[in-house]
Amino acid sequence: MSEALARQTREAQELIDALVEEKALRREQQWEAEQQLNERYQQERQRLEGEYQAQLELGVEQLAELKAQLALDPDRRRGQ
Repeated sequence: MSEALARQTREAQELIDALVEEKALRREQQWEAEQQLNERYQQERQRLEGEYQAQLELGVEQLAELKAQLALDPDRRRGQ
């Protein structure tokens, strides 16, 4: 009887140990997935910020060109 109880205790402990290992592995996998997601987010954010900055600079250049054209054309400036 004590032999059977000892065997059941060992089996239960082995099962618990296996579950603890699986839980740790899943946590590590989840952490790695979150890191990859964060990295992709940061890359996409930087790409979009770069595109926005380029568009903003282009708009500023175009506005400066229009202002220069208006300054050189007195008829347009007066609305004629």
